[in-house]
Formats: sequence, structure tokens, C-alpha cells
Amino acid sequence: MPVAARGRDFGWLAVVGEVDVLSHNGRETYNQWAALLTSALDQQQLHDQLRASEERFSLWALAADDGLWDWDIAKREIYYSGRCMEMLGYDYRSVVGPPTIWLDRVHPDDRDRMRRVMAAAATHDRDTVDVEHRIASGDGRYRRVLLRALPVGPDGDKATRVVGSLHDVEDRRLLEEQLRHGALYDEVTGLPNRRLFLERLGVAIARERAGGRGYAVAFFDLDGFKAVNDSLGHLAGDRLLAEIGDRLRQRVRRADVAARFGGDEFAVLLNDIPSDVVAATVADVLADIPRPIDLDGHAITVTASTGITTSEFGYTSPDDVIRDADLAMYQAKATRRGSTVMFDESLRNTGLIR
Repeated sequence: MPVAARGRDFGWLAVVGEVDVLSHNGRETYNQWAALLTSALDQQQLHDQLRASEERFSLWALAADDGLWDWDIAKREIYYSGRCMEMLGYDYRSVVGPPTIWLDRVHPDDRDRMRRVMAAAATHDRDTVDVEHRIASGDGRYRRVLLRALPVGPDGDKATRVVGSLHDVEDRRLLEEQLRHGALYDEVTGLPNRRLFLERLGVAIARERAGGRGYAVAFFDLDGFKAVNDSLGHLAGDRLLAEIGDRLRQRVRRADVAARFGGDEFAVLLNDIPSDVVAATVADVLADIPRPIDLDGHAITVTASTGITTSEFGYTSPDDVIRDADLAMYQAKATRRGSTVMFDESLRNTGLIR
């Protein structure tokens, strides 16, 4: 008798013994045997496929390292996978419990937004919802996670469940912040670099041209820095630069920007400042530069030759501002090291342009 189900042939049922092929009842008995065997084999195959599918799903979830959850809206219960519970700071075991298991771990500043997102997901038209928020981990610190939620329900009806995952993005976000910091800040001094300074200067130019208050830029380099590098080495030179950066940070106003352009060149952007107090304000910002710095027992003193320009010249480009401040700085060096020169248009004809 053939043993087959749903297009799959398992084989043949061979009955060994005396067979009455003419008896209808005997034939029916053999057919029943074959049907029972077919059903048993078919159920075993379905069981094996289900077990393989569950194993495959578990391995996928393990490889993805995501916490999985399934919210039954009517029962107000959520199934939390073991990894999900671990991410929420609990023991690694799956549980079914209230949404508060999750929401109580959400950062207070993110909690209302999370409630709104989950409520919206329950009524959303089958679109995936993504939202990043912070949750308290087992050590009490907050980590950023990405929530993905998908409403589930009969076609055309309101969702009855919301399923989704939690993906830990803390390490990725920290790396992104480190890369961004490295792209915008100087490694030695921790000050903004040339790129970030020019961005902030561009904002100041746009604001002033739109009717805002004026700005000024002081550009300076350190007199005697090369001698420190040559005599004490580059590590000592870096320590000197770092100290100069600290002194500038302590002196600039909250609205202003101090930056290292590279080498021993620095710039300071003074925002929202009247032109008649620019010189005094720059002098105050640079007041600590000449103070001696102890480098391995050597009392090192450097000065700053500074050029200043202001928004009164009607700049439209940050590069033009830096060009004129640089010209004034080189005029200061040519006049007397450690001095300050205010830019005027006659400097463009002095041959000091580099």
C-alpha cells in the first residue's frame, strides 16, 4: 500500500502474511493501516520542520543580539525574550509580564515619548515604527537602544498585537560621537579645530548680515614655540599647546569660540560684541598666555602675536575674515612680537599675504 501525504512519498506499506484481496473489509483495513502510518510520518515531519524552524529563529535572534518582544494589546501583556530581559537589566530568561517591566527602565526624559510611540504603534496602519531611547542596564547606567515595532492584526482591522525588537546602539553611538569629535576638535588641546571654527564663524556672519550684532576674530600664533619643540621635543611642545588651550577655555565667554588651527596658530571668535570693546576683550582672553609654564622643570614663557578684524568690513565669507586677521597678525609679528594689530584695508597692500 502506498504511504504518501501532501505530495511527498514516504514509501510503501508491505503486509507480510496471508492476504484476502477479494475481501472488501480486508482491503479497507490495509488502507487504514496505510493512512495511520502516513499521518504519523506526516506529523513527525511537521514536528521536525517546526523544531528546525524554531532552532533557526533562535540562532538568528542570538546572532543579531537583539531583544525580542510581543505585546498582546487586549491582555496588556508583553512577552520578553531572554535577551530582552537581559538588556533591561534582569536575569536572562524569557517572561510574560506587564509593559511596566520595560517602561520602568526607560530614562525619565524618554518615558512620555515611549508611551506615545507604543500607543501610536497599536493603532498604526501596519507600518514599522523606529524610535531610539535610553534604558537603565544592570549596572544602573543608561544605554541607548533602537526600538522597532510592527503592528499585527487581521487585514483591515485594528492591530491586536505589536511585535518588535530592541537593538543596543550605545557602542555605535559612542563611536560616532568619537569620530565626530575627532573631525571637529583638536586632539592635543581639545579645542574646536579649523573646520568647526569656520562653521561657527559662518553662522556669525549670516547672523550679522541678517541684522544681528557684530562679531570679531582674533588670530594669533605663539612666539618662541619652535624653540620649545627644538630644545625640549614634540611631547613638551604638545603639553605647552594643551596648557594654552586650557587657559583660553577659562578666559573666553560662553558665547565665544576658541580654536586651534594647527601648529602654534589659534583663533578666537567673539560673538555679539560692540566694536569699541573688541581690543579690551581680546586682551583679557589672552592675558594668561605669557604666564610661565613648567615643562619638566623648565619655566617656559611664550607670547602671542595677534591680529584682529571685525564685522565692520562687511565680510561674506569666513575665509576672507581669516585672511585679514592673518594679515594683521603678521603685521604684529613684523612690528613687535607679542603685540596686537587691528586690521585695516591698507594691510592688503603690504606684501604680507602668505
